[in-house]
Amino acid sequence: MHLVAISTVEIHAADSRSMALQARLSALVETLQALSGCTSYTLTRCSSRQNVWIMTGYWSAQATMQAHFSLPCLTDLFALTLERFANALKFGTFQLNAPAPEGNDANPCRHAVAETRERPVFVD
Repeated sequence: MHLVAISTVEIHAADSRSMALQARLSALVETLQALSGCTSYTLTRCSSRQNVWIMTGYWSAQATMQAHFSLPCLTDLFALTLERFANALKFGTFQLNAPAPEGNDANPCRHAVAETRERPVFVD
């Protein structure tokens, strides 16, 4: 299946809340996998910063990705900050171009990312 976009959320755990945050995020990813229409949704712990979790959605249609941003379950991310499980959220979307036809470009990676948007949210 051809991907057209990737969405990410980088979630910074509050002090000593990383494991509790993981449980909440795992449940959210499971819900998003079932409801969002994405090709795949994953949760990964950052290897260099143990208090950071990254949720990633892979999309085969722009419209489906845009519609998923309105799902009520995504408000759970903001609840995590209000409940002090997380102290920062960073949202990103990556719009992908179709790869160049074979033989037309020596560097096919050059065509991969067309646009990147990041939206940080910090909580004091």
